[in-house]
Amino acid sequence: MNRQSFRQARIFFAGFFFFLTLLCLLSGSEQMARMMFYQPGPLFVRMASTFTVAGMLLVLWLLGTAFFFGRYFCAAVCPLGILQDVIGSVGKSSKARVPNIKKLRYGVAIFSFLLLWGGWAVGFQFFDPFSRFVSITSAALAVFSGSLLREPTFTAFALLFSGLLPFILLAVLVFWKKRIYCTVLCPVGTVLGLCAKYGFFRMGINDACDGCQLCEHSCPTSCIDSQARKIDNERCVRCMNCISCCPRNALTFSRQSIGGSNTNLSFSAARRAFLVRGFSFSAGALLAGHVLSGPIRALVHYGKRLGGIVLPPGAIDTERFARACTSCQLCVINCPQRIIKPSTYVFGPVHLDYTHAGCQYDCVHCASICPSGALQNLTLEDKQWLKIGEAVFDASKCRIVKDGTPCGLCASACPKGAILFFNETSSGLGIPEVAVFHCIGCGACQAACPQSPKAIYVEGIEQEMMM
Repeated sequence: MNRQSFRQARIFFAGFFFFLTLLCLLSGSEQMARMMFYQPGPLFVRMASTFTVAGMLLVLWLLGTAFFFGRYFCAAVCPLGILQDVIGSVGKSSKARVPNIKKLRYGVAIFSFLLLWGGWAVGFQFFDPFSRFVSITSAALAVFSGSLLREPTFTAFALLFSGLLPFILLAVLVFWKKRIYCTVLCPVGTVLGLCAKYGFFRMGINDACDGCQLCEHSCPTSCIDSQARKIDNERCVRCMNCISCCPRNALTFSRQSIGGSNTNLSFSAARRAFLVRGFSFSAGALLAGHVLSGPIRALVHYGKRLGGIVLPPGAIDTERFARACTSCQLCVINCPQRIIKPSTYVFGPVHLDYTHAGCQYDCVHCASICPSGALQNLTLEDKQWLKIGEAVFDASKCRIVKDGTPCGLCASACPKGAILFFNETSSGLGIPEVAVFHCIGCGACQAACPQSPKAIYVEGIEQEMMM
């Protein structure tokens, strides 16, 4: 095969998967959105929150292909990785080598996975590549569609901050140190890299190399040392730039023995010290994950309860949702009513905003497309009987009480018939009253209320329940 063919094939697949990802995010199709369930970050979170055999098989498939072929996912499938290539092609990236910061790389990964194991997905809220790509896409869509101007100020700020800030930071990292995000900050890349490091097929340099260093300059991860004729397969993302630019065909992608001829099984004090430090750090991180995850999740849970925030159907309870939601905002993009908004904490679980519309009675879209399992999949019948909030009526703001004007829009909008009229006013008009045992908190009444501020609004509850 022509040496250019490897890179061309990688670029073709990268373009295909990038277009497919955008199509899945923006199409509004439930079936298309579910195609994103193979993304590793949300998949790891889903496995931690809701174990399934299918999910485990998919994880094993991802790790197995990384073991055999390396971190091809990072260069050809990961949308954030492809976005970095696009950003890098716009301007000139720094030619400085990307440092191999092992301690930070492993520290971020251990922090993310141990806290996930302890019940909190904060590491993935910040560092998961798919979640951050979707938040960037969500912010860009809001800006270009003009919907951002119709949002409340704080919601607009949260949307921009959770999408625009990651994009700016990513661009800075690309122009500064190329793909340092992938080799240092991405927990998914670290796991795939460990599989690739001892993988079946690995990149190598043969005796034809004359040390011209063209491969080093073309490598976005600085994993090539042409003088020592070594390639760090743990950081290599299989972009194939090196193979395409080498004039002597000195780069190979083939089966290699682990350690090659330099394999040394004798005692090594440095190796033992590394293992001891690694074990000690892992044990300390595990303990910290257990100690800290409880209070922090309790704080998030307390804040959600105080704010009266309504969570999407299938969240079950505030604590569970806070520890499983990666803030990928896939539901934000695909909600047909556009009522799912970014977290008021900027990074964190999303919430419902009933200012302009209620939760569509015959829709289970958000629960069906959630890639991390933060929203449990619901049947339409279950969703229509699931209480996610509770309507509160404020008679002092109601036009029937204030102005004696006939209304009843809230009662007409309620799909459960949970708003009744009692205690007539002096003008003979009945005053609305919420039958809380029938109310499911869909927000249709709040959206229909013509008053400002609203005479009827929905408050969140700590735990969703079947009516």
